[in-house]
Amino acid sequence: MSHAALMHQALQLACVWSLAAKDRHLCILPLFHTAGLGLSLGVQVVGGTSVLMSRFDASAAARVIDEYGVSCFASFSPILTGILDAADAQGAGLGSLRALTGADPVAPGRANSSSLLLR
Repeated sequence: MSHAALMHQALQLACVWSLAAKDRHLCILPLFHTAGLGLSLGVQVVGGTSVLMSRFDASAAARVIDEYGVSCFASFSPILTGILDAADAQGAGLGSLRALTGADPVAPGRANSSSLLLR
């Protein structure tokens, strides 16, 4: 993907999700993956913050979301399910989240989770 295409994708995402400087992105996907890099750039192009994790850990991710006020991230169903389960177990509210994206549906029974009701 060209640099221009990456930047157009980032700008389009920033517009569609109404991203702003206050947004914080939890970067849990590899930056060599278009979803990881694209969402990071989308947040950064508007002056937002990307919170990087050196490796994925569901419990740590749930804590980081609450601690840093993460507002968005890209995920896959097993990752999201792990974060929701960890949040439920440790009482993390995940209240700052407002936008998620992923390539597959949420696991059955989790679509109506109180942890997944986004603003």
